[in-house]
Amino acid sequence: MIPDFPTEQILAIEAKWSRKDLQRMADEYMLAPRGDKELLVSKLLYVGALDETGEPTGLPLGEPAEVPYVIVGNPKKFCCKYSDWCAPPELLEKGKFLERISALRRHYQEAHPGEWGKAGGRNE
Repeated sequence: MIPDFPTEQILAIEAKWSRKDLQRMADEYMLAPRGDKELLVSKLLYVGALDETGEPTGLPLGEPAEVPYVIVGNPKKFCCKYSDWCAPPELLEKGKFLERISALRRHYQEAHPGEWGKAGGRNE
């Protein structure tokens, strides 16, 4: 949750930057570039991208795992919801979506006929 910053501070910083500049900075700091200028300024202040006067801090970003405000989760594994089968690791590479989904569909046809595309499974 983003803390409430003083309105005068937010307004002064908003006056220094265009919305596009704030969106670009938010994007650089891996923040969602959505929202009005007030929200963008609050986000950038919160993560330390801007100082209290609205000037960029130039904080180094490093690897995503080192940045405290980014949650890095496991990539989607394309696993069966009824068994422990998952797409092989070589199919998890970028650009192999069609191969991944085909392997998952083939597993369902062989191991769980008629269940492809239905909601439910072990997680529900």
